[in-house]
Amino acid sequence: MLARIPTEYMAGTQDAIQPYILLTNSHDGSKALRLFPTTIRVVCQNTLNLALRDGLGEGISIRHRPSLSERVSEAREKLGIIHARFDQFDAELHTMLDKQITGVELEGYFTASVPPTTGKRAEARRRKIFHQFQDNFTNATNTLPGVTGTAWAAYNAVSQYFDHQRNFKGANTLEKADHQLESIWFGSSHHAKQEAYQRALTLAAG
Repeated sequence: MLARIPTEYMAGTQDAIQPYILLTNSHDGSKALRLFPTTIRVVCQNTLNLALRDGLGEGISIRHRPSLSERVSEAREKLGIIHARFDQFDAELHTMLDKQITGVELEGYFTASVPPTTGKRAEARRRKIFHQFQDNFTNATNTLPGVTGTAWAAYNAVSQYFDHQRNFKGANTLEKADHQLESIWFGSSHHAKQEAYQRALTLAAG
């Protein structure tokens, strides 16, 4: 379940980012409820799970306690942690917006963000993904006022690929969509986006 946080972050004047909490739970009560702070970039529906637990991206857990008051108290504590992470994200966002990225920096960033590939056609796939990053960097969603040419735009060029352009296998359309969503929220696409985010932040802060 996604729960909307009633606020909004702005990258420039037109790039709105909405915060949510992603909640996951097991159907049989065997696992704790997990909460992930995440944002959705409205203009292109790119998502970012904001890492907790020292950057591991595993969210935070609320255990199944017998006492209602204990559960409420723990929930308030964990929501406070998530709120603090959103405040940190706002500062990180503006750090990336303040960084105009050079051509050499952009090439290095995109090269590092291409996922590992193997096989006879690996190099061709890497080039194709690299060029897709470049196209995403200059498209309309990344050339909004205050966003153009920044480290934030570079990150979004990568996240757009992993959220919307990466191919997934499956027996039918529904199965492919399931694999895509699982990857975006918890799997390889999530981890690739998290690494790209930290890479962009390091580039901007350096």
